[in-house]
Amino acid sequence: GRAILSRKPVQEGVIGYAMNSFRKIQERPGKWKAGMLRVLYQGRSLIQFGETSLVVPESGWGEQVRAANSNELTDGETLDAANAVIEDIRQGSSVLPDAPNIEAVNDWLMELRKARW
Repeated sequence: GRAILSRKPVQEGVIGYAMNSFRKIQERPGKWKAGMLRVLYQGRSLIQFGETSLVVPESGWGEQVRAANSNELTDGETLDAANAVIEDIRQGSSVLPDAPNIEAVNDWLMELRKARW
């Protein structure tokens, strides 16, 4: 898995999704605030550790996601939390390489094709 990922595209995708979500907050506040924070936290985990979980934890950042979903967090509080995670994503460490391992990508694609065809 990690060999086919690289930091910059993952980072840009996660931050881009979050910023797009923030623009949609006025439509359905809880849904978009929670989704934005969830993707940011999961993306940060992927960038920093090379793995992430789709399960939202009961404590830690999961509490913040649930608070956003129930509109307990204001738009400003949500944006502050998002900006802190974005800064951490941009400045923090990463186990992902700067560029994907093209040979590993090709091998994975060939295995996938053989398994599906």
